[in-house]
Amino acid sequence: MKQAIFIPFIAFLIAFLMSTFNFRVMAQDMPETPAKETKEMKQEMEDALIDTVTALSDPVASTDAYDMYGSVVESWETATEITGLDTFNAEAEAAAPVLHLFKGDVTQVCQSKGCNLWLTDGEQQVRIRFKDYAFFVPTNSAGKVAVVRGHYMEKEQEEGDPVIEFLADGIVLFK
Repeated sequence: MKQAIFIPFIAFLIAFLMSTFNFRVMAQDMPETPAKETKEMKQEMEDALIDTVTALSDPVASTDAYDMYGSVVESWETATEITGLDTFNAEAEAAAPVLHLFKGDVTQVCQSKGCNLWLTDGEQQVRIRFKDYAFFVPTNSAGKVAVVRGHYMEKEQEEGDPVIEFLADGIVLFK
């Protein structure tokens, strides 16, 4: 009976000693890293993450001057400042959406995926969402000029009045 207890104990002791020995050998092979280098490396990694640009959609058309996302936007050269926002009628727009084509400066972009942005022409500002989330813009698009095509829609909120947003099916983003 003593042999039945003694053999598993010896096996455990051998396994323990072997794992301890292997751990010490592996630890001796690892180079020492000074704390200063570790902090610098961590800062470099954080800086790289901040500079990372998310671009989940490829442009449907691209030139040296612009990238086009979503549907191809015809006649984008004729775009003017934001139109239709001041005359928006939710019932009429729901019955027969009117396509608008306008340009403005991109002031903000969703930093997660580039799934929406804010556009201003200096006087008016409107949130631009992308139809059916079918495309996205690069997250570093703020500060660029854009031309959007689509229609307005009224979005209900849990609290407060509904907000007016623009649902774009195509966007021209100047470089």
